[in-house]
Amino acid sequence: MHEQGSWSYCYLFKLGMLLGQGKVGETDSSGKVVAEDDRVGKTIVAEFKHFKDVTTMVWNEEVTQREVGSVVADAVAWRVERGVRRDIALDADALNAGYELYDTEYQACFEKWKANRLTPEELAQQTIAAAAAVQPGSSLQWDASVVAALPMLLARVFCYFTISKSGESFSRLLEQADKVNDDGEGGSNNFNMDNVLLKPHCTQVLTVLQMLGYGGQAASGELQRQLMQIRTGEGKSIILGACSTVLALLGFRVRCVCYSDYLSRRDYDLFRELFESFGVLGLVDYSTISEYSEAVTKRKGDVRELTAALLLGQPMPEAPVSSSSALVPPAGPRLGGRPVSTSLAAGSSGAGAKKSKGKKRGAAALTELDDAPSARGVAVPQQNVRPSMGPSTPEILLVDEVDIFFGEDFYGQTHNQVLPLDVPEAAAMLRAVWRLHASHPGYGGLVRAVKASPEYRALMARFAEWSAIIEREVEAMCADAPCFDDPRPHYDSGLDRLGYKVMDGIDYESAVYRYRTAFAHLHAAGSNVFRDPAAALRRALKLQVPCGKFSYANIKPECILGVSGTLEALSAYELKVMERYGIQLYASMPSVYGETQLKFDKFGDAIHIEASLDGYHRKITDEANRKVREGRAVIVFFEAGKLDAYTSSAYFKKVGGANVLHERLDPKARDFIIRKAATHGQATFASEAFGRGTDFFCKDSKLTNAGAPPAD
Repeated sequence: MHEQGSWSYCYLFKLGMLLGQGKVGETDSSGKVVAEDDRVGKTIVAEFKHFKDVTTMVWNEEVTQREVGSVVADAVAWRVERGVRRDIALDADALNAGYELYDTEYQACFEKWKANRLTPEELAQQTIAAAAAVQPGSSLQWDASVVAALPMLLARVFCYFTISKSGESFSRLLEQADKVNDDGEGGSNNFNMDNVLLKPHCTQVLTVLQMLGYGGQAASGELQRQLMQIRTGEGKSIILGACSTVLALLGFRVRCVCYSDYLSRRDYDLFRELFESFGVLGLVDYSTISEYSEAVTKRKGDVRELTAALLLGQPMPEAPVSSSSALVPPAGPRLGGRPVSTSLAAGSSGAGAKKSKGKKRGAAALTELDDAPSARGVAVPQQNVRPSMGPSTPEILLVDEVDIFFGEDFYGQTHNQVLPLDVPEAAAMLRAVWRLHASHPGYGGLVRAVKASPEYRALMARFAEWSAIIEREVEAMCADAPCFDDPRPHYDSGLDRLGYKVMDGIDYESAVYRYRTAFAHLHAAGSNVFRDPAAALRRALKLQVPCGKFSYANIKPECILGVSGTLEALSAYELKVMERYGIQLYASMPSVYGETQLKFDKFGDAIHIEASLDGYHRKITDEANRKVREGRAVIVFFEAGKLDAYTSSAYFKKVGGANVLHERLDPKARDFIIRKAATHGQATFASEAFGRGTDFFCKDSKLTNAGAPPAD
């Protein structure tokens, strides 16, 4: 019996429900399933995509969400002027009325689809037409007609999302309702089939309405720059995806920016089908902050192509005709973790340089991402995909975790562009520097020896008109050779490549630390690390010519909107930074699940100071095992460089159910560990990069009853 058969689907669903509800396994004297069998059952449901519908059903059945009116009543807003915060009143009546309009339209569209009177394609086409009738042309013309259309547009977008992600499962369950509800013992399960649907919760809907101006901005006649707070784990990716779709339908180019490439790709993949179906694929870009900066700098021309043409004596490339692309353009190599360059080989013009494919940005539940495919019953109407608009198209920037974007790590920093020139003389020069640095440990002596070498003379002859640049670059090579392993690169045997940690991942393609990367490759090749050393060195041994620095503060979209989990904790410095971007309006939406159960023990037993590394590792192990024995889940975050030390210790092997979450994992393995982390009996040890923006989503009722927050 295979998975696609009608009986097999029914069987898998019923089995999954029993496992998820803790009804399979040995029982104790009271008739309850023993804890270990209960844990194993829930882990099976969490780990296998075959049970994705069960996961959604169990969650919707067991978790109670707050009423809309209660959420609106507890929402707060404030305005910051000259660094001073002043509380303001939200228009509760408008938000409640907007949600009612949204819910009426959503239910009407879904019922039509359910009755086979509306196809997903028709829903998309009708929405495109409705949005076209009210397109404002600018965020400065955000009049009452645009605001009035928002609940309807949002309802249709979310209805399509529900149908595309869970419509097929819903239909199959309805068709087999008798089989699914038959408990095999003459009774009935009485499953509510609606609980298999992936639907946005009211906090997500209200956040979108408020951010797009439904909560009282219509009178101003423009879409105000605004930041929204929603608690971590409650579906910021859904909010941003829906906002992106609605804004693009209204004629805007939308840039959705995140600090993490992994999260950016994940969130883009979640909504890509909707972008295609609503014909806005060419208007929506998801990227990291650095990739966005890269795209902005290219609007007036590619500085690398211009630099290459200048150095190589080639004709200057023509000015760009359009600044848009269907996907984020490749950002090129990164210097120190930031994008800096796109490789150009000598003898090739910038226009003829090979470009990598645009990045795809996975399918998900509304507050927990999943790798489940979209419903097969929804066809993507390719004819809807419109070309991206021209440079004059108004642009709106959507920012995920705005405090990171505007914080000290980026604000005041620069996006450094570097041109890697692939010329044989440069490769020979790098080999010579690497060879000579072993016998000339001092910088001065190494520089003199290198400048006396035939490789140096050959490189200078190749770029005779640019001798000052070449001299500077060779001196930079000499400075980088002794510290080639700072930061230490990671070697992936499957890819046969070196890469560097960038945020929550390892970048094997574009992370470049000036000439240290080239020397790291020479060291690895000399140590017989590479299977194909010639190919590895061809990629790495290039001249790195700086050709531009652009401030991250120099972003000027027409409007900036964003979401974060920590707006109320922003410092005075960060608030002043945001004012410089014209952001003064803030709002915070309460959790749809009620008060968080996450409590910080500031002065109690949660704080320990150990005298030695051995004691530190032993204490972590003891605490993890104690919590696991109590039926809890444990997630431990380590500072940079300390995770490997713990997992290689003898204490780590004493933790039952241990999983390790680090940047070197491939995305599928990473998602697998994240999905099962919030299941009782699991102990997950993670690097610090996963402490921000990662949704450890709890659907384990036993864990929730023990005090775990459902979505933190």
